[in-house]
Amino acid sequence: MRHTCATVLYNDGEGADLLAIADLLGHSNPKTATIYTKVNIEKMRKIVTSNPLELT
Repeated sequence: MRHTCATVLYNDGEGADLLAIADLLGHSNPKTATIYTKVNIEKMRKIVTSNPLELT
């Protein structure tokens, strides 16, 4: 249940950041929350393609 909740928060809707997810799950170290998240490939593509520093 925790994994599903964290994954939905991270990937869907507003896309909560890992600090918020870690706080919600009660983790003292935000790095711990990463075990509950999975990288959404489409989200990653959007981040990469919208990078203002990208040289084209």
